[in-house]
Amino acid sequence: MRGIYSHVTPQMRDDLRQALQRLWLASLRQRAALSPRSSVHSLDSALAALRENTPAPAVGLRSQNRPPDGEWPGRFGGWAF
Repeated sequence: MRGIYSHVTPQMRDDLRQALQRLWLASLRQRAALSPRSSVHSLDSALAALRENTPAPAVGLRSQNRPPDGEWPGRFGGWAF
């Protein structure tokens, strides 16, 4: 917002954060209604927080299945990326 809207106040930022947090939690609850688990680590951690009724941990986005750098599984035909 900085540099674009000079009239934005700290209260407006807080209101926006709270509104986005409510949307996130509502969407997470809807996702949990479909299935309480996920094979995506960061999503499963957020869903676990709902199951346990605790705040969601801060989780970095990463692949659980990422091979070491320079080593790709055979499904890529042995190509080096």
